[in-house]
Amino acid sequence: MHYTLQLSLYAYLLKQIDPEYVVKQLKLIHIDHNNKRTDYEVEYLEKDVERMLSHYKKQLKIEMELKKDK
Repeated sequence: MHYTLQLSLYAYLLKQIDPEYVVKQLKLIHIDHNNKRTDYEVEYLEKDVERMLSHYKKQLKIEMELKKDK
């Protein structure tokens, strides 16, 4: 799940740079020590990324307010 969210964040950021960018699929590619390749298609968690960034923004705002009070 960690890597799915990470790739989703990267895709989301690309869409912020270029809103016409279309995310068709996200894929993790694992290559082991024997050069065996395994592909994992992962879901684009756009809404989860938006919630995560919104939460982070709120936390930063709270921290800034707390620093002002000191």
